[in-house]
Amino acid sequence: MIRSALHFIIFIAIYTIYMVCQLIPHNVLSKTCGCFFSILGPLTSLHDLAMKNLSAVFPHLTKSEKEDILKKMWFHYGQVFSEFVHLKKLLKNKEFIEFINTELVHEILSKPGPKIIYTGHIGNWEILPIFISLRYNISNVGIFFSPPTNKYMRWFFDKTRHFTHIVFFAKGENSIQKASSTLSLQGTVGMLIDQRLRTGINIPFFGHDSKITTTLATLAKKHKCPVIPVHSIRKKQGGHYIRFSKPIYFHDTGSEKDDIEKFMTKASQEIEKWIKENPSLWLWAQRKFEKIKRQKK
Repeated sequence: MIRSALHFIIFIAIYTIYMVCQLIPHNVLSKTCGCFFSILGPLTSLHDLAMKNLSAVFPHLTKSEKEDILKKMWFHYGQVFSEFVHLKKLLKNKEFIEFINTELVHEILSKPGPKIIYTGHIGNWEILPIFISLRYNISNVGIFFSPPTNKYMRWFFDKTRHFTHIVFFAKGENSIQKASSTLSLQGTVGMLIDQRLRTGINIPFFGHDSKITTTLATLAKKHKCPVIPVHSIRKKQGGHYIRFSKPIYFHDTGSEKDDIEKFMTKASQEIEKWIKENPSLWLWAQRKFEKIKRQKK
């Protein structure tokens, strides 16, 4: 009862903030949220975790350089929140999104057939399936997501996304079977692959062991479909570039374990490359590595 009441209070607070923010013009809200997050973020224990992760990946950086990256990271995710608030309006803004490297994927995305799109916690990953499907007129799209334990917040997220044509596969609710069914129907599936899991296989990530999902590999193998790496990069003038990388394919040699490991290593290395190019756009405040844990202040 107490837990449920607390969840409801949290929901009311966030929903109220969301409704108030909708009254603020996006350009103003973006800067305001960016400043707010860059002030609040460093005061939380998540900042300590982010610093530990950043130090483990880029030990050669000075403290001031790492602080600068994290300050920009917090500002960026404040802007991501503002984009979540105004997403419906931003869909109508033709200058908000600019696509890069479309020649690598145009034929795949323009024709019917199963395909998988993957990304990491970099840029604004939430907007990718929406804008890509609109650009290429893809109607059957589903993405994996981790549902919040707060049932009121789950309702909130469902409500704020109802205007899109995207189907959400909640993890733990036959999500893999639903994704496989979508691919069988010539649909498109999107997923994040850089979160640390309790299960999965160990793949080196910047030289550190990190468990990674094998779902990407198993679906690609089963459906023999192209897998497209893609991520967003924030534009200085506002909005995002959506940049495609060269599609990858699952090569089945008959040694399933080795084939999956090679495939997931290649997919993970692509995300490493993105992070090296734009370190302030990755979500450093996550439990990605096995031996690095968040500490309470």
